[in-house]
Amino acid sequence: MQSYAKILYTTDFIVEIKRKIYDNISNFKQKKKRIKVKTLMGIYKEFFNLIDDPFKLTPDPDYFYYSSSHEEAINLIEYAINTRKGILALIGEIGTGKTILTRVLINTLKNVDTSLVLNSFLNPEELLRYICSDFGIILPDKLDISKVFEKLTEFLVELHKKGKNALVIIDEAQNLPIETMDIIRQLSNIEKEDEKLLQILFVGQPKFLEVLNNHSLKQLKQRISIIIQLKPLNEKDIENYVYYRIKKVSKNNNILFSKDAIKLLYDLTQGNPKEINRICEHTLINAYNDRCKKITKKHIEKAFNEIFPTYVTHTNIFETGKNTKKTALVIIFLLILIFLTGGTILYFVFCKNNQLYSSKNEIHPSLTNKSSIKSQFNNQILETDNKSDSNNKQRKNINISIKTDNKTKITKSKNCIKFLVNQKLRELPSLKSNYYFTISKNSIAEVIEKKENWAKIRVNNKTGWVLIFYKYNSLIICENN
Repeated sequence: MQSYAKILYTTDFIVEIKRKIYDNISNFKQKKKRIKVKTLMGIYKEFFNLIDDPFKLTPDPDYFYYSSSHEEAINLIEYAINTRKGILALIGEIGTGKTILTRVLINTLKNVDTSLVLNSFLNPEELLRYICSDFGIILPDKLDISKVFEKLTEFLVELHKKGKNALVIIDEAQNLPIETMDIIRQLSNIEKEDEKLLQILFVGQPKFLEVLNNHSLKQLKQRISIIIQLKPLNEKDIENYVYYRIKKVSKNNNILFSKDAIKLLYDLTQGNPKEINRICEHTLINAYNDRCKKITKKHIEKAFNEIFPTYVTHTNIFETGKNTKKTALVIIFLLILIFLTGGTILYFVFCKNNQLYSSKNEIHPSLTNKSSIKSQFNNQILETDNKSDSNNKQRKNINISIKTDNKTKITKSKNCIKFLVNQKLRELPSLKSNYYFTISKNSIAEVIEKKENWAKIRVNNKTGWVLIFYKYNSLIICENN
């Protein structure tokens, strides 16, 4: 037993040593990679005459681009705060610019004290204490939650007397616990006869709207006065966005994106600013490696493959050389198969008929009587003509059957959509429209109609619309069951 224990101990010790060596090697490689990227970034900035990274991912308000959707969102929020509407909600997918928009909002608001809550996993007491701390309210360590609420109320009343407003911004609101959301509802009760003393802005992903459907949050949902949904950038916005970011840091503004590059960038990102920044940063490095100041479609493709090496888009925007070769071989094989099949059909249709015709026209040498030969010959001609007519009919029938078979093969292929995540089935092709229910992940539905980035489908005897987006779903070819 002692020897067995020693073996086990020795084995564990060796495994632990190996693990530490592996961790050190991987850490060294990651550090080396980071140094290499930083060095490359420094070199490409010098090559393009840039004073800073134009596509950095940090939410810097100086780099905020006012698209039509973002400008509308800021104007609505400012209006709701100044008119003391109470509770608002800003909804957008990951990377659409919610965080940077809130930073811009904080900098532009005047005569408004602001508390920014970044940790949305707080319990009710922790949230109240955090807000009080942000507003500069000093609280004793041991103080009941009801007393904390009173202190916050007193502060808001005094602020209102000074003619000032108060705003609480809660980021990643979809992660808030139910009990914490209830205390936020109670905070909205702090009001005068004609106006709210505290304005609350929920900032979250679309999942937040689903959380609000919880029956216990019915009162909170009713109190949300305005829901603003951030839309992704369109193709024209992307071009303006890219040049706006470059102009902010460029000394001579000498970087040019081709039209094909902009179009591909839109197809790959669907107007998501964070994805645009990631791809454009790698694109500039690739352009520097080619010593090229004009960004082409090739640079975008390479950057995309570096960020998403195993990802294939449902639109087949571009393929690798290996896949192209495979596709070419399949096409050649199909053409050969079609040629052989067509040759066989032609042989049976035409060659066999010619053999029948020639055999019917042969005159037996034993027939010497001219009249009998003539009459027999005429009869054979009539029979041959009748036979050729029947053969022509057969040929027509064969052609019809071939066409019919081809039609059935074509109609078998149908466009379907496969859901990569849970997604809502909406009444209309708009994110603002109501939805019937949520379609579960891995479901497949037949596409009835396509309208821009939307697909009309039928699920569970309900017809509606879903947004076509490569992170949500993919278009596939499905067969009839």
